[in-house]
Amino acid sequence: MTEKDYCLIGYIGLLLVGRFISQKQRKSEKLAGQARKIIHDPTAIIMIFGVIIAFAVPLIEVNVRKLFEISWLALISGVIIIVAGWLLIYSANQTIAENWSPSIEKTETQQLITQGVYGVIRHPLYLSGLLILAGTNIYFLNQWSWFTVILAFVVVLYRIPIEERHLEERFGNRYLVYQQKTKSLFPYIW
Repeated sequence: MTEKDYCLIGYIGLLLVGRFISQKQRKSEKLAGQARKIIHDPTAIIMIFGVIIAFAVPLIEVNVRKLFEISWLALISGVIIIVAGWLLIYSANQTIAENWSPSIEKTETQQLITQGVYGVIRHPLYLSGLLILAGTNIYFLNQWSWFTVILAFVVVLYRIPIEERHLEERFGNRYLVYQQKTKSLFPYIW
């Protein structure tokens, strides 16, 4: 096996372990119920395709590159950023629990979550995904795949206002007050 193979195996292992541990905290409905919600939410479908593209392109880029050099600084930095993304997902999922939904439609049973990481930013799951994508490109020293991070960011920017309108409709003034106290995506910035 080559160094590239070890890096790919390590990366895939990191993704699988992070996904398993972070999603375990989320107490949501079964996959079939989630799929029904996703089918009726075009923004969820866009998010899914965006995620697939965003994770596939960096792996394709690293596999088609003729020259693959390991940069320990890039590997370690990428792992740190990816792990930070997974820790953020873990924390957000633990806090949001059964209130999470793949759809932006809000139900009467969902609560407005304003504690934990949600006390600092309103969309920590989106930020965590962007961190994992950025960490991926740093890990592999990708150049062309950075457009996938931009694509994911554009999709997130498209979805946030729609989701926030639904939250405002569901929670009214409580959501407006929460909006004023927190940033949307980046703590203390925006």
